[in-house]
Amino acid sequence: MFTFQTIVSQCYPFVAMSFYRTSNIEDKTDVEMLNTVFVILASLWFLCVLAFLRVTKKEFWHTFTSTVTGWQFTIDSFRASDDPQTKLLTAFDNHIR
Repeated sequence: MFTFQTIVSQCYPFVAMSFYRTSNIEDKTDVEMLNTVFVILASLWFLCVLAFLRVTKKEFWHTFTSTVTGWQFTIDSFRASDDPQTKLLTAFDNHIR
């Protein structure tokens, strides 16, 4: 959900600009300049995402698209572990929510 919302948030300025283009506002800002600014900002965002993925370990990439909740992850971690200390920390060190 986080990944989806992050991508959708990059589309909002372009949707708002399409409404702005068709509006009846008298003193409009130059729409082409806004388009250029939005493209530059979206490109910078994309480069930041690539840089973030570059410094993140590949084995954690699945967590950005996983549908497992924190609660489900805690239960799965408890059940998958054979170590008593890990089970204890999983059961009592995590917040109830």
